Amino acid sequence: MTVLSNGPAPDLLRLMTYTVIGLVDEDADQPELLIAAIIEGEAATGEVTEHCGPDDRYARFCRQVPAASAEDAARQCHEQVAEEYECHAYPDWAATDQKLYQDFIFQFLSPNARAILAVLAQRPGRQYTGEQLAAITGMRNSKVVAGTFAHPGMLNFEVERTSFWSTGRAANGRCVYWLTDAQARLFRRSEEQDR
Repeated sequence: MTVLSNGPAPDLLRLMTYTVIGLVDEDADQPELLIAAIIEGEAATGEVTEHCGPDDRYARFCRQVPAASAEDAARQCHEQVAEEYECHAYPDWAATDQKLYQDFIFQFLSPNARAILAVLAQRPGRQYTGEQLAAITGMRNSKVVAGTFAHPGMLNFEVERTSFWSTGRAANGRCVYWLTDAQARLFRRSEEQDR
C-alpha cells in the first residue's frame, strides 16, 4: 500500500501493546502455539488453569507483547513458544543433589505438590493418572494436579536439572506421573529433614 503525504512520514514503527491468547499443543512433535485471539491493548484475563483439553494436552497461553502490528505480536509469540520448549539437556537429579533439592525445590512446594509427591514416593516407578492422584489426595480433578506443578516446574530450570517428577502418556493417552527411585529418595529425605 502506498501512502501519499506532503507532511512528515507517518510513524510506522510505533509499538502498541497486544494481548495474545491461545493454547500450546504440547503433544505435537514440535510444540505449537494455536492463537485464538489477538487483542489490541492489555486485556484482563482472570484466573485460568494451567492445562486444558483432552488429557490436559494444551497449555493455556496469554501474553502481552509490545509490537508494531498484530502480525508482529503473533510472530513474537510463536518465537517465544519455540524458544521456551526448546530441548535443554539438563542432568537428572542425583543423590548428591540433596542440599540443592532441599534448598531450591522442596522448601517451595505447595501443600498440594507435597501431597502428590508423598503418594508417588511411596511406590517409585508406579504410574498414576491425574484422576487417580486427585482422588487419592482429595483434589478436585486432574487439572488441579497438572496445575500444581506449574511453579515447581520452573524451579527445575533455575537449578538446571530435569523435572523432579516424571511424566508420560499411558496407552490410552492419559497423562501419568511417577517418581524414579532417586527422585523418591530426595523427596523422602527432605520430608524427614523438614520434620
